[in-house]
Amino acid sequence: MNVLSFSIVYLVPISVYLGCRLGGIYTFATPFFIFGLVPLLDLIIGSDTRNPSGEKEKELEADARYRLLTICCAPLQLALVFWGAYTIRYGGLSTFEQVGLILSVGMSSGVLGINVAHELAHRVNEKTEPKLSKIMLWSVWYVHWGLEHVVGHHRRVATPEDPATAR
Repeated sequence: MNVLSFSIVYLVPISVYLGCRLGGIYTFATPFFIFGLVPLLDLIIGSDTRNPSGEKEKELEADARYRLLTICCAPLQLALVFWGAYTIRYGGLSTFEQVGLILSVGMSSGVLGINVAHELAHRVNEKTEPKLSKIMLWSVWYVHWGLEHVVGHHRRVATPEDPATAR
């Protein structure tokens, strides 16, 4: 495992920004990237089902670079949402480009604002990460999920009382 492979998540908000700057059909670059290029790369590269050993896992947890990667997603997520809203209002985009930008910001918010926020919410022994998780979930209007996930789902996982567990 290397840190660089985990930084690929930053390609999603970069695709939003570049797509908007290029304009036209390129405002749809993020949906194409997420639903086209990423699955194609998954097929080509294949799955890595290996898990680190217990010793290696502790070593990885102690590596501040991984923590920094997730922490940096919070300000990026907020900046992207506010920049996207500003650009929709004042950017002079066509309706077509607005649709592309809205879809792209929304998909990036799913990747950062929900997936990364999920990881940050699990850092219950830290103080910063759960707060950043709430801020990121707020930016996607889903802050209630953070509490329910940790307090409800984790306590009732794989039982009939857990609405998040598949039957």
